[in-house]
Amino acid sequence: MKQASVNGITNGRAKDRRAKTISTPDVERRLNRVEEAAEYMRVSATKMRQLGWSREIPYIQERSGTLMFFDQADLNRWIDAHKKSA
Repeated sequence: MKQASVNGITNGRAKDRRAKTISTPDVERRLNRVEEAAEYMRVSATKMRQLGWSREIPYIQERSGTLMFFDQADLNRWIDAHKKSA
């Protein structure tokens, strides 16, 4: 587990003011940004967006023009559906 830092104070000592994050244990994320999903799928970010826009892979977007997120389970389902048998 990483050390927590709140308002630049860690274990009672002053730290660099830029370190204002609270870190958590490494937790597998369910939602991936376009770039993260593209890296996982080994395609370009443009191709990842196209897969979402064409409805081949479901995506989450709060409203038009905002970030797209892909559910890890949907990415895995798409991979399984597109496997070629030997």
